[in-house]
Amino acid sequence: MKICFATYSAVMMLKGGPRTQILQTKSELERLGVSVDLLDAWSEFDRAKYDLVHVFAANVGTYHLANVLRLNGVPFVVSPIFYTQWPSAFVKILTAAGGVVQRIVPGSMVENSLRLDMCRWSKAVLPNTSEEAALVHDGLGIESEKIFVVPNGVEERFANATPDLFREQHDIDKFILNVGHIGPKRK
Repeated sequence: MKICFATYSAVMMLKGGPRTQILQTKSELERLGVSVDLLDAWSEFDRAKYDLVHVFAANVGTYHLANVLRLNGVPFVVSPIFYTQWPSAFVKILTAAGGVVQRIVPGSMVENSLRLDMCRWSKAVLPNTSEEAALVHDGLGIESEKIFVVPNGVEERFANATPDLFREQHDIDKFILNVGHIGPKRK
């Protein structure tokens, strides 16, 4: 199988979770014998070369790409990377309202409506957690038969990690270590 991974253009600049998810997933799939390329926006896309495109992040940064894939009959799956502090019922209301806004004001872009379109167009939706799956199902209304949870893994090198190195290097005994990109306001 040959897969092309695609996402928003700034992913390598941010160095956050989606970048790690993409690169680690690529590495593990290749270890299993799957051929994976990263989409090069500056090279012509040869759709015959791939069995599937995997789009990471269902948002304004990937919407046009997903729409072009759909219009050209290129099969794709989407890992939505969708989180909100709002309950699913509220997401459902916001998504419906966004659809109304887009009909009244053609050309307007409402994030949840874009996310909904991308999930509908895809062959499958691959959230990382059961919570994200519930949000996609209950909040966006995507049928559960199309949703398959694919958890993020943890690198083997962390399996037997201890706090010793951090304590030694920073001379701190009691701490909470949070490793991740904390750029978004919600974090």
